[in-house]
Parts: sequence; C-alpha cells; structure tokens
Amino acid sequence: SIESLYVSRDLIPFTKSNLAFLKSFIIRDFCDEGLSAKFQEHSWQADQILPNVKFYGCLDQKSIDLVGMKPRNLPSLEWLECSLDEKNKVLDIISGFESLTALSLGNTRNQDLFEVMKNKLKVLNLEILTRGFPLWKIADQTNLEILRINGYAGLNMEWLLDLSLKEIQLFNCSNVTNAETLLEMMQLESLTVVSCRKALSKELKLKLKERELHFLDIDYSG
Repeated sequence: SIESLYVSRDLIPFTKSNLAFLKSFIIRDFCDEGLSAKFQEHSWQADQILPNVKFYGCLDQKSIDLVGMKPRNLPSLEWLECSLDEKNKVLDIISGFESLTALSLGNTRNQDLFEVMKNKLKVLNLEILTRGFPLWKIADQTNLEILRINGYAGLNMEWLLDLSLKEIQLFNCSNVTNAETLLEMMQLESLTVVSCRKALSKELKLKLKERELHFLDIDYSG
C-alpha cells in the first residue's frame, strides 16, 4: 500500500512490482557511477503501468528519456520535475502527458516548451534559461497561477500582466523591466524577488508593502 517512493536509478527496472497505490515517484541518478555506462539497462519497463502516480520526479539530469517513462506508463500524471536535454527529446515526451498541470524544468536553456504545453499549466518552474528562450509566449498560459524563474536575463514584467498569477518567485534575473506592472496584478498573493539587480525601486517596494500580500520577500533587488 506504499504511496510514495524515492529510489536510485541503480534499482531500475523493478523485476516485480505491485505499485497500484503509488501516487508519488522519484528516481534520482546513479549511486554507483559505474552503472551509468549501462543506463539503457536501467530504464523503466514499457509494460509497467503506474495508474495512480500524480507526481513524478526524474532527478537524473543526464537522462534523455525520463528513465524510460512515457505517457502510457504514467496516465494520471499531473506534476513533473525533470531536466531538459540538448536535443529536445525530453520535451517531446512531455508533450504527450495530457493531464499535466505542473511542470518544473531544470536546464531549460532556450527550448520552446510553450509550443508543446499549449494552455495546460497552473504551476511552472524554470531553471537555467539562456538567451533566446521565448518567455514572452507565457501570456498564452492563461491558467497559470504560480510562476518561479531562476536565471533569466531581460524579463519584461508586462509579459505577465494578462495572467492570473497568485505567486511569483524570481531569482537571479537580470535586467528586469516594467516591474511596476506588479501593482496591476490584483490576484497576486505572494512575491519573492531575490538577487535580481535592483529590479524594484524603493518606491515600488513601499507600494507593494502597502498591498499587504500574504508573503513578500525582496532581497538584493534595490
């Protein structure tokens, strides 16, 4: 009746498993680095279905196939955490998860995830973005409620104006412009701005404090 499982890739695949009750599944990278050369032998079996898993975390950053997980293996998946690869193979797999509403991506670089996600997401976390990432397309994610960005240069806050965001977290974002747009986001309840090179003026910070948000953390930004 186990509902949550965290394992090393060393233990994959399971030769026998009855995981019908499993709701949360995390696979981390190899503990034994010697096994990494045989990564194809340590992949999830195509015929092993996890019907009730809502959360899957693939913490093996070198994996280009989510450790063998496909949409057919995780038919009820709603939340996915993983890293992207350089050839868009992981992004192609992600596009097949029909019930996905929360996505946390490491090593995002400039891959256009908005082309494959359409308008599904409520939660989005982006790490390690590079020049050319089309963040302006985020305006099409009209269901988005929580946004976290770590490492993006040139964020124009007006791109977020038409969204109904309740929570925004910005870390290490340089050249943030039009931050006063935050005052127009009436549904905003929580704001974190850390190490973003004076993204917010002193006047804007005072006005945000007057808004009495549920949570406000501004550090190294002004």
